Order: sequence, then C-alpha cells, then structure tokens
Amino acid sequence: MTTAEMIEVMQAYTEGKTIEKKSKSLVGPCWVVSKNPTWDWLTIEYRIKPEEPKPKRMTKRQLAEWCAKGNGQWVSSYNPHTYLSHYSYSPSSEGEEVSDVIKIRLWSSNKWIEPTEDIYLRDCCGK
Repeated sequence: MTTAEMIEVMQAYTEGKTIEKKSKSLVGPCWVVSKNPTWDWLTIEYRIKPEEPKPKRMTKRQLAEWCAKGNGQWVSSYNPHTYLSHYSYSPSSEGEEVSDVIKIRLWSSNKWIEPTEDIYLRDCCGK
C-alpha cells in the first residue's frame, strides 16, 4: 500500500467513515470493523469499508402496477399527510425510477419503506 493510500484511509477515519482491518497473514475476506485503528501497517491491512450497493428503486410503471394490484399505498415527503393507493405517470417516463421522496407501505404494516424493485418482483411477479 502506498503512502497516499494510507493517508486516504486515515483521512476517511477522521471524517467518520468506517475502517476495516485484517491481518496480512490471513488469506481471504476476513475484514472486521476497526473502531480504534492502531495503524500497524506492517502486520495489518486497513481499508475504507465498501458501501453496500443500494437496491434498485421501482420504476414509475412498477409502482403504478404495485398500487393497482392492491398491495398498499404510497406517500411523498412533499405531502406527508396524504396517503395514496394509486399512482399515475406520464407514458414517456414509465421506465424512470420513482423519486427518492416516495415511500410505500403494505396494507398490513405501519412502516414506510423504500419502493425497491425486489418488493415489486415479490408482490407482483411472485419472485
């Protein structure tokens, strides 16, 4: 690891990012969170914890279908006291992901969640 890479990891730590470590003698993915790194670069490898990939959000068409099948309702943070059970969109935007201000809720739940494609596949396609 170069000095520049070490500085990058240590700078990320000062910015509050999660740092992981593993012994250089271990083979394979044995990374663990290092809450208080000792910066022992001779025997330990350090890295910035990779970000988890975000799940893909439903498209506008998928949200409309999810609602039309009676799965639940949606709300926008722009109008948080209006819960809607239908969703409409312009045909030219049907393949666009729904905005990050939109949350959905199953009829059987009180919890608002992200409208992800895996929920659409589960509820509308049986996958």
